[in-house]
Amino acid sequence: MLPLYPHIPITKKHSNVEQHKVKLLLSLYGDQIQKVDSGVIASLISVAAKVLNVEVTVLACKRLNKHTSKIIKDAGKNLGTRWVVRNTEDWKTIAVEMCKHDLVIWTSWSDGLGIIPTLSLCMGTPVVSWQAKPMNEYLLGGRNAILVNCEYQEDWVGMPIVTPNYKEFTRVLTWLVNNPQGMSELRRHTHEGLEENKQRFNKVWDEVLS
Repeated sequence: MLPLYPHIPITKKHSNVEQHKVKLLLSLYGDQIQKVDSGVIASLISVAAKVLNVEVTVLACKRLNKHTSKIIKDAGKNLGTRWVVRNTEDWKTIAVEMCKHDLVIWTSWSDGLGIIPTLSLCMGTPVVSWQAKPMNEYLLGGRNAILVNCEYQEDWVGMPIVTPNYKEFTRVLTWLVNNPQGMSELRRHTHEGLEENKQRFNKVWDEVLS
């Protein structure tokens, strides 16, 4: 079932990132479930190794196969309890996990629907993603999200495919986790324009599923 069908309410989250550890959630969905983006994994480990109050949860929105799960778990074993790998197919559980974290990392190389980032914004959690279509059409860079510069090209059906810039991703994420006021400011704007986008999203799926 799609996370916004039936509707999930927009949630107000009241937390102060300056008084607790910085919790990052890497969300894996669709093709990302079994294709490990080693560059993003390496970036997250690098940031967490340098900034000791950072905790990372890798959340697969579907069951991982044993091989992929082992790769991801082994990658962050030196971080101990600050590196957690989970999987669930329950959208309410996914939404609650997003609400518990300070940032959702959404680094899909292509994204047609915007399900994960839209759900994250509904939960009051800002997003880090690529500066590419369609992510930069429903995420507001510098307002409710940080969009990392990258190159991209369109495939034969016109779907943008990102060429990840891991060096820039690591630089931006390192700056962000060391800037609690910046994260708090992003969270203040997570609901900006969201109701309109959410209504358009649900209208499309109402028509598709009717």
